[in-house]
Amino acid sequence: MSRFSFALIAEKLKSKRLIAGLLILGALLLLLAPSGGKKEEAAKQELPPEFSLEAEERRLAAILSKTEGAGRVSVMLAVSGGVVREIAEDTEETAAEGKRESSKKAVTVQTGGSAQEAVTLRYLYPDYTGALVVADGAGSAGVRLRLTEAVAALTGLKTDKISVIKMK
Repeated sequence: MSRFSFALIAEKLKSKRLIAGLLILGALLLLLAPSGGKKEEAAKQELPPEFSLEAEERRLAAILSKTEGAGRVSVMLAVSGGVVREIAEDTEETAAEGKRESSKKAVTVQTGGSAQEAVTLRYLYPDYTGALVVADGAGSAGVRLRLTEAVAALTGLKTDKISVIKMK
């Protein structure tokens, strides 16, 4: 009878080891699985977009210098404000004693654990308010006109906000 009990106990231990092994394997798979691609994607979306006025000026100067007769070109842009993050808001209106009141509250989403973050609707870039273009070929009225039209097309500025002068 002791042999029978020993065999029974050995069999139960084997089945428990199998279960324990499966549990350990499952835990390892969970640890090795990719960690929340959605969280990483959400974090990337919430980063404010880069806006570099200097980089925009360099890009504009590079393209304008390719204009026939322009020669060397340097550009300075004026802007109002900076990059603005517009967040989603929930408006709640209440009426009490004949008065209507409204309150606004930012819409938030759960980002993991107990952390919450406001929902971004969009980012607004600064508006261009003026441009100065200094070019070798600005002594020619035709070159000035082409440069002015190009800057207006790329920045949305009206031509009276763009100055094109000759480089010394």
